[in-house]
Amino acid sequence: AAGTIKLSEGASRLLGADAHPTVPLRDLVDRHLDGVGRKRVEAMLDGTATEGEGQCEFGLIGEDGTHRRVLVRGRRLTAEDGTVVVTGTAIGIAELRAAEHARSESEALFREGFNGSPIGMCYTAPGELGFIRVNDALCRLLKRSREELLALTMSDVTHPDDLAESETGRRDMVSGVNGHFECEKRYLRPDGSSVWVSLHVVPVYGPGSEIRAYFSQVVDLTARKEREMQLVQEAADLERLADVRSAVAAG
Repeated sequence: AAGTIKLSEGASRLLGADAHPTVPLRDLVDRHLDGVGRKRVEAMLDGTATEGEGQCEFGLIGEDGTHRRVLVRGRRLTAEDGTVVVTGTAIGIAELRAAEHARSESEALFREGFNGSPIGMCYTAPGELGFIRVNDALCRLLKRSREELLALTMSDVTHPDDLAESETGRRDMVSGVNGHFECEKRYLRPDGSSVWVSLHVVPVYGPGSEIRAYFSQVVDLTARKEREMQLVQEAADLERLADVRSAVAAG
């Protein structure tokens, strides 16, 4: 504790000190380390810490009073003559922690938007396309609980007549023929009824460009399909009415 320490140019910049200074170690500990850092460094100096390498994160106080978060990796060795030698590196991680905080906030906003969206959304795994994440809107649309859907696959809830088109679209997307897949199809509900939906699927890639999952948006087309059926019926009625009028006119 009565010794001195040599700072590199980078360490000097972190402290806001002159380049390459040699400073009293006790002065460095007392003036520039927060409570956590002071305890860890003192443990290494007084022998209560085991020899070898270790690391910790703490606050570093600069000459101008600014505080920086640093990750310190240290090594404590005892030389043959009994002298304790401590070396270490300090990495400024303020930007890293800020980025992590921003990412956490972004992920929280995404989760809130995912769960609260009025549009059905889900993530499915490659292979059998098993559900790995679903939102409340999809559960309501398919009239199944979250636990039920997570135990099923896309094929389990797809109308049998629409399975072939769904599988063809998925194969084209996986092979790179298409970057995404969209279609209109029917999903089955537990009571045997079906619901028409518009399905849009995009792959989610991992670091190695492998497909980690598929993200799907499912829009309820029930109202539109019912209106289409109504229009078809009305057209058929008008056609029959025209036939009747033609027959009456022909006597």
